[in-house]
Amino acid sequence: MKKAFILIFYLLSFSIYSQYTLIPDINFEKTLISQGIDNGIPDGKVLTASIDKIKILNISKPNDYYNKIKDLTGIQDFLELQDLDCSNNELTSLNMSKNLALTTLNCSNNLLSGLDISKNVNLSDFECSNNKFTTLDVSNNLNLVLFFCDFNYNLKTLDVSNNLKLKILYAGYNQFTNLDVTKNINLEFLSCAFSKLINLDLSKNINLIGLNCIYNSLTTLDVSKNIKLVFLDCTNNLLISLNLKNGNNSNLRYNSIDLYKPNSSFKSNPNLLCISVDDTAYSNANWSNLKDASASYTTTENLAPVISSPHFFCTANNQTLSDLTITSGTNLTWYNASSGGNTLPSTTALVDGEIYYASQNSGGCESTRTPVKVFIGDSQPPIPTLLNLPDITGDCHTLITTIPTATDACAGMITATTASSISYNMPGTYTVIWNYSDGNGNSISQNQKVIISAQPLPIITSPQTFCTDQNKILNDIIISTGISIKWYDSITKGNSLQGNSLLTNGSTYYASQTINGCESERTSVTVTIHSTLAPTGDAKQSFCTSQNPTLSNLVIVGTAIRWYDSSILGNLLTDSSPLSNGKTYYASQTVNNCESPRFGVTVSIINTPSAPAGNANQAFCKKENANLSDIQTSGQNIKWYDSNTSTTVLPNTALLENNKTYFASQTIGCESDRTPILIQLNDTPAPTGNSSQQFCIDNNATIANLNIIGTAVKWYDAVANGNLLSSTILLQNGTYYTTQTLNNCESGRFPIIVKIQDTQSPTADSPQTFCIQKNTKISNINIIGENIKWYESSTSLVSLTTSTLLADGITYYASQTSDNCESDRIPITVDILKANAGDCISLAEGLPYPKFFTPNNDGYNDSWTIDFAYLAPNAGIRIFDRYGKFIKELNQNGAWDGTYLGQTLPATDYWFTVTQKNGKEFRGHFSLKR
Repeated sequence: MKKAFILIFYLLSFSIYSQYTLIPDINFEKTLISQGIDNGIPDGKVLTASIDKIKILNISKPNDYYNKIKDLTGIQDFLELQDLDCSNNELTSLNMSKNLALTTLNCSNNLLSGLDISKNVNLSDFECSNNKFTTLDVSNNLNLVLFFCDFNYNLKTLDVSNNLKLKILYAGYNQFTNLDVTKNINLEFLSCAFSKLINLDLSKNINLIGLNCIYNSLTTLDVSKNIKLVFLDCTNNLLISLNLKNGNNSNLRYNSIDLYKPNSSFKSNPNLLCISVDDTAYSNANWSNLKDASASYTTTENLAPVISSPHFFCTANNQTLSDLTITSGTNLTWYNASSGGNTLPSTTALVDGEIYYASQNSGGCESTRTPVKVFIGDSQPPIPTLLNLPDITGDCHTLITTIPTATDACAGMITATTASSISYNMPGTYTVIWNYSDGNGNSISQNQKVIISAQPLPIITSPQTFCTDQNKILNDIIISTGISIKWYDSITKGNSLQGNSLLTNGSTYYASQTINGCESERTSVTVTIHSTLAPTGDAKQSFCTSQNPTLSNLVIVGTAIRWYDSSILGNLLTDSSPLSNGKTYYASQTVNNCESPRFGVTVSIINTPSAPAGNANQAFCKKENANLSDIQTSGQNIKWYDSNTSTTVLPNTALLENNKTYFASQTIGCESDRTPILIQLNDTPAPTGNSSQQFCIDNNATIANLNIIGTAVKWYDAVANGNLLSSTILLQNGTYYTTQTLNNCESGRFPIIVKIQDTQSPTADSPQTFCIQKNTKISNINIIGENIKWYESSTSLVSLTTSTLLADGITYYASQTSDNCESDRIPITVDILKANAGDCISLAEGLPYPKFFTPNNDGYNDSWTIDFAYLAPNAGIRIFDRYGKFIKELNQNGAWDGTYLGQTLPATDYWFTVTQKNGKEFRGHFSLKR
C-alpha cells in the first residue's frame, strides 16, 4: 500500500510539474506578470495553460534600460502566438521553431546573432534591424511580405529568391556587394542604402514603386522596366550610366514638401554625364535640381563602342590607338581608366599588355567605356579549335585519322603533332598528347582519350553435364552465343584444343570467339561426366490379393524409376500395370538425364483373411480413461487405425476419443479389411450454480439451502475423496463440493464457497448539532457505514428517506446493510441551533439593519448602527451620502447621530458598506428622518 501511495504521489507531482513552462529570465517573467499573464512573484515558471492560447505578445522595452530581457526560453509554449514584438531587448539568440502560427515578428534592436524561423511558414511581417547577424535564412518563409533587416553591419549576403510574395524590403547599412531581387516580382519598395553594392538588376521588378540605393558603388542603374516607379534616390554612387526611360517619367516625385514623401535625386555621381529619360524638355523643366550640373538629360541611349578585345599585333610597328579596329562607334574618346582618369589622343603609342578604354559621344552625351587589352608581338599560344577533344572508341583495327587543330593569332590554323601511337590492336584505355606550336616559341598541348573495347565473351552455361556412355567431345558443349569458337586448356596462353577432343569428367575448358578478325578473351565451362548406379530394393516382394497390387506398389529406392519386362531391351511398362504371382520386373533410375542399369524384383501374391467382428457402437465413461484395448472385438493380431485408409497403426494404449470411429483389422499372413467401431464417451458435466453463495447468520441455512442445478446431486467436503455430506447439515464459512450423475457416469465436483454474513452496526456521534439556516436532512447526519437505512424507532418496519428534514430533539435510528444482511440499529439524537446561536450567525445570507432613524432626541431611534455580532472581526461600518461622499466610519459598537463634522445633515437616504462574518461585502441604504 505504501509503495502504491508513493507511486501515486510521484505521478501526481509529475502531472502538476508538467503543467508549467520554465521562464529562467526574471525580466521576461516580470513582464508576463505585469501584463496579467503570470501572477505572484517571479518563481522561474508560468502556468502553461496561461500562455498556450495567447495570440499577441508585446514585450518590447524601448525606454527601460535596467530590465532588458536576455533569454526568451519559454516562448516555445506560446503555441497559438501570431504576433510577437520582442524588440529593444538584449537577446543574443531566438528560436521560434515551435510557434507555427506566427505571422508577425519584430526582434529589432537586440544583440541577435542566431535566429531560427525555418518552421514559421506563415510569417508575413518580419523586422530584425540593428542586430549582429552575419547570416540570415528566410528561405522557408514563403509568405513573407514585409522584411526589415537593415543596420546589421556584419551581414554580407542575403538570399530572398524564395520570398516571391515580398513587397517591402529594407536591407541597407549592411555589407552587400550584390543583392539579387530578380525573383521578387511583387516587390514595391526597396531600400539598400549605405551598403557596398556594385550591381543591382531591377529588370524583373515591374511593380517597384520606390528605390533608395544611396551611398553604394553602383556604376550603372537601369529602371526602364519599372513603369510604376514614383521615388528613386541613387545619390552618392559611382554611376556612369542611368536609364530612367520607363515611359512614365511624369510619375517620378520631384516637388514634394512632405517629409514622409521625399523627392527623387540622382546627385553626387560625378562621372554620370548622360541620363536617359522619356522627354528631355520635361526633365530639364522639372528635374534640373535632381542631378549634378555636369549631367545632361537625353532621350537617346548612348551605347558603348564595340571593339574586339584582346587586340593582337603580331609584330611591333609603332602602333597607336588609331590602329585599333573599331567594330561600331563614332566620336571616340580614349582613356587610361574605366572611370575618371585621363583622356588619350589617338596618336598615343600602344604598349604591350596595356588596357585602354574608349567611349563614344552622341547627342552631347558620352557613353560608358569599352575596355580593350592590347598585345604586341607573338606572345600568345595557339587556341585549340575544340576546348575538349572527344573520346575515340574502336576495336583492334583502330587508326586515328582525324587530327585536331588550333588557331593562332599570328600563325593562323595549326595542325597538331604527337609522339603518341595512333594505331591500336589491343583492348584498353590510352591517352594521346597533341601538341600545337606556332613556330614563334608559343605552344600548348591537349590530351585525347582512346578507348579500345574488347570483343564480347561467348556465352556458355557452366557447368554442363553428360553421361558416361555418350562419349561427348568439345564440339558437343552447348554455346548460347558466339561465333568462330576456339578452345584452350587455360584462361590465358595454354594449348589450343581441337573440337573433336573427348571430354573428361571434372575438367574445365576455355572458349573465345572471333569477330571481324578480333579475338575475345576466354570464358570457362566445367564438364561433369555422370555414371548412374542401378536403383536398390528387396529382390523378392510379397503382396495380398486384396491389394490388387500394381508396379507402383513395388518398393524401390531411386530417382525417375522406369520399369521393364526384361533385364535388357524389352518393353517399357506403366506404373499401373498389375503384378503377377511369380513374375520378375526390372527397374532403372535416371539421374542427371543418365539412365542406370536395371534391377530385378520377383513378386509373390498371398490370399487376404476376413475383417474382425465387434459391436459397431460401444460406450464408456470419460473419466474411466478407457483405451483401445478396452474395445470388445474378436480376431487375431488386432491392429487399430484412425481411418479406413490410414497406414499408421495406433498403439493399444491410445486413449479413446468421443464420437470417433476406430478401424480394426486382423492379420493372418495378410492383413484383413477393417471393421469400423464408433466410440461414445459419456462426459457428465458438473452441476451449475453460483460458485460463491452467502447467507445471513440468522438464517440458520443448511446444505439443502444451497442453490444448484443438477440431477442426482451429491455433496462432499473435499475436492477429491472426502466424506459424503447430508443435506441437513448446517452451513459454515468454507467450501462445499457437489456432483451430478447422468447415464451412470458421475461428474466432476463443483466447488461452492459459502460465506455466513454477520453485519456490524454503523458508527456515529450522538447527539449531532446543526444550524437552522441549513435546513438539514437525514443525509446531513455524519455516520460511518454502508447502505445506511434510517428509522423513527428501534423497532419500526418502515424506513425514512434521506431527504427527510431533521427536527430538533428527535432521535433517529440507523442500520447498515452489507452483502444484503442488515445490522442492528443505533440511536442518534439531533439538536437544531437557532440562527444567532454560535457560528450559525455566519451563515446568514442577509444582514439585519435599521431601515431608518430619527435623531430628534426623543429617546426613540436617535442613532443608527448594526449589531456588530453579524460583522467580521474588527470590521467597521462606512457611511456615505447619496453622491458617494464619505461621512462616517463606525467602529466596534459605535452609532451615528446624523451629523458631519458637528453639522446636522439633511433628511435623505444614506448608504453604507460592511464586511459580514462570512467574509462577504454587503452594501445597503437607510433613511434619516427629522
